[in-house]
Amino acid sequence: MQVLAFTSGGDGVRSAPIHCQTEQDVPEAPSAIKALVMSGDSILVSWKPPEQPNGIVVQYTIYVREDSEDGKEQVSCQSPPHFEIKLRNQTSRRGEPTVLQCEAKGEKPIGILWNMNNKRLDPKSDNRYTIREEILPNGVLSDLSIKRTERGDSALFTCVATNAFGSDDTSINMIVQEVPEVPYGLKVLDKSGRSVQLSWAAPYDGNSPIRRYLIEYKISKVPPRWILEPTDKAFAQGSDAKVECKADGFPKPQVTWKRAAGDTPGDYKDLKPNNPNIKVEDGTLTINNIQKTNEGYYLCEAVNGIGSGLSAVILVNVQDDVVYNQSAGGNSTMDKRRPDLRDELGYIAPPNRKLPPVPGSNYNTCDRIKRGSWDVDIDRVLVPGQQTVAGVFNLRPATTYHIRIVAENEIGSSEPSDTVTIITAEEVPSGPPTNVKVEAVDQHILTVTWKAPERDDWNGEIQGYYVGYKLASSDQPFLFETVKFSKEEGKEHHLQIANLKTYTQYSVVVQAFNKVGAGPMSEEVRQYTAEGIPEQPPQDTTCTTLTSQTIRVSWVSPPLTSANGVIKGYKVVYGPSETWFGTIAPARELPDQESPLKAFLMNLNLVVPVAAAALVIIIAIIVICVLKGKSSNQKGTIAPERDSGSVRGSALFPWLPNWLDVNVIVPVGATVVQEPKSQKVPQYQMSYEATGLKKKEHYEFWVTASTNIGEGQPSKSVTLSPSSRVPAKIASFDDTFTATYKEDVKLPCLAVGNPLPEIKWKVKGVAFSPNDRTRQLPEGFLLIKEVTRSDAGEYSCFVENSFGQDTVTHQLIVHGKCFILSPPHSPQVSLTSTTTSSITMRLKPHPTDTNTPLHGYTVHYKPEFGEWETTQVAAGQEPNGGQNKYTLEGLWCGTRYQIYVTAYNNIGTGEPSDILNTRTKGSKPILPELGRFLEVSTNSVTLHLSSWSDGGCPMLYFVVENKK
Repeated sequence: MQVLAFTSGGDGVRSAPIHCQTEQDVPEAPSAIKALVMSGDSILVSWKPPEQPNGIVVQYTIYVREDSEDGKEQVSCQSPPHFEIKLRNQTSRRGEPTVLQCEAKGEKPIGILWNMNNKRLDPKSDNRYTIREEILPNGVLSDLSIKRTERGDSALFTCVATNAFGSDDTSINMIVQEVPEVPYGLKVLDKSGRSVQLSWAAPYDGNSPIRRYLIEYKISKVPPRWILEPTDKAFAQGSDAKVECKADGFPKPQVTWKRAAGDTPGDYKDLKPNNPNIKVEDGTLTINNIQKTNEGYYLCEAVNGIGSGLSAVILVNVQDDVVYNQSAGGNSTMDKRRPDLRDELGYIAPPNRKLPPVPGSNYNTCDRIKRGSWDVDIDRVLVPGQQTVAGVFNLRPATTYHIRIVAENEIGSSEPSDTVTIITAEEVPSGPPTNVKVEAVDQHILTVTWKAPERDDWNGEIQGYYVGYKLASSDQPFLFETVKFSKEEGKEHHLQIANLKTYTQYSVVVQAFNKVGAGPMSEEVRQYTAEGIPEQPPQDTTCTTLTSQTIRVSWVSPPLTSANGVIKGYKVVYGPSETWFGTIAPARELPDQESPLKAFLMNLNLVVPVAAAALVIIIAIIVICVLKGKSSNQKGTIAPERDSGSVRGSALFPWLPNWLDVNVIVPVGATVVQEPKSQKVPQYQMSYEATGLKKKEHYEFWVTASTNIGEGQPSKSVTLSPSSRVPAKIASFDDTFTATYKEDVKLPCLAVGNPLPEIKWKVKGVAFSPNDRTRQLPEGFLLIKEVTRSDAGEYSCFVENSFGQDTVTHQLIVHGKCFILSPPHSPQVSLTSTTTSSITMRLKPHPTDTNTPLHGYTVHYKPEFGEWETTQVAAGQEPNGGQNKYTLEGLWCGTRYQIYVTAYNNIGTGEPSDILNTRTKGSKPILPELGRFLEVSTNSVTLHLSSWSDGGCPMLYFVVENKK
């Protein structure tokens, strides 16, 4: 055979000749036959070879039949055994029974033998095998029964049939299927703070392809257990006492000490943090210069979040009449002279007592082991069966994990592999310190207190804190000081910042750091240093003579930069000028009605209220004024005036003819203001009902707020008169309410009126209809239980009676606070590209999830007429999950697929996306032109299979059919 290429111009050069041969087939019948009598008992038969041998003839078979009754000679065609099917496959599950059958047709008797992998199978050598035969009209049926299949039964079983005329055989390829063996060689390729890359070796698949691997992982959790449990101790007064309390577990337990408030166990309080003689380091309680006041019951607790933790209560005795006992190590113990409690060495045995249990101290170790078992407390990652490398994402930094892998096929799951234990890398803390507070100690010192970040945000072991501070009004960077981390669970850290300016507002932040670096800063906390006294007096002090008995004094407040606090008032000191400096002023002409100045009280004080704050006393610059004119019976008043940028105060001083008369003189035209009544209410109360008022009288109301420093500025005043006919009104205000996901919310609608008004609510413009989560309370408020995103919107309350109506509108916003409290919305999925075996898509968070940190996506996909499968995709590196490109690989060529995606965060899995319908590239093979495909010669047909277009999909096989 030779091959050549041709073009429109003609044939090319032929290749070197090769020799090929078609497969053999059964030959045709011999072309001629004759029989010759050789003797009385012999006949010679001869024949010619077949014209079409269809191969190499290896033997001929001669069949003979006796003479018939009429004495004529006949030729007989006796057939050997034969099987209709030469080879077939048969499957069975390991451990189950199975039966292999072969049916031989032909002349009987027929003998059946079974071979296994070309070796004779003897049922006597293995009682699992049983052979049974059944004689059929046209042959024999043989059954080979296997009671319980084993892996070794995966073999080629051959059934051999033999009779007097020949033999034939058929083969059964026995496939015993079972669950896969355990994956092995599990190792870590790479790891970071939140992911680990793994590889493993594919195990024996159990004669059934491995569909997928399950990577199972869980956090290593060990409840606390005692290394050194504390016991009762006795110490000499004035000595340095140490009591050790040590425990281990995972995560590492935090050990804290508390002291009972009284003389009996119970009601334990934290140790005073500012006591320099008492400290706790690494679980050891140290009391320097111990005194009788330190005697009592102490509680040591070890907690790591697994179970209820450990606790121990001890009694610490402090004694002054002691016996010292020298130990081998040079340390001395002592006891009080109490023979009834002292053993032969002089040590005081602790009194027999039953201590009440410490709340939360009991836990069941078996329960914890069960809760931490592989049965329930695990996460899984699904990996396609053809992969042996995969990653596990969304892990916690600086956390110990146990990891193992399981293989699955159609039969079932393998046993888990050996467990690999890893510790993820540390990362900078992901959360800020908590409970940051700043308080003023004096005019130059602020004390900052805070607690450690949430334990899940440590991402390693906290080494310490950076405390930053700066002027609140400054845009300069923070100045930082470093504070060592206290290992006591829940202990409050503190730092005093000194050398600050008087009554100046500072911004303070705190951030934790570990071996990797510093975490996020806390929110700025602003605080003023304590107030001081004003550095400068009031300015522009002037006086004006109004009458013979009245002087008007005016001034401007000191510069705010020198006030060193909030000016609350002024003290005006006055007296006759002759006596002010202790000397007699020069004589001047005075009117007849002039009052003797020396008769007035020197340093008489009047306080002019200007603002509500800390009390500040300012001594005004002395101004000498001379009184002129007649006396007056006008009454006096004190009134502040306000200019832009400053406060100008004024006072009208009464200079009475009779200086013993203390009545205040008020100028003509002024009104006497009645002293207001006041009522204090708690900070959470936002309404107050004034009772006992007079009908038709006008009443003026205003409100002030107060802090620990003092009372603030008054609100705008409102004036109203009591009446028996009260139109419907709402005391609540329009407001915006912010709620977290699944939180209960109560929207106020405090209605008043006489007669009582009717209250109606509208939700987003539609009349309210109560349901399981939302109802109107008797006082008119609207209660929404466990709010969801759909509850966000506008809520309006309408009230009405026969005299009037009113309305109030609230806006409800639903979101999380410092962390996400709801699963994400459905992500956006768009098709990017397709190939014959892959589909690439773009994954994007829902637009409303801009503040939601996604952990990843789950891609659900299925081929047409196939089953759903899933794969997990880690979130992108861009903010809030970003945009991911992900490619589904190993897909079927030219197949239609359905795809949808869900996103998940630390709360759970969100809503599914819309289904994406697409297909991979490729089609079924395309029929070639007949002339290009077939090449026919006189005795052969050549098929040019390469001319058959694959339609873009790889060819699996060809089926060649022919007939005459």
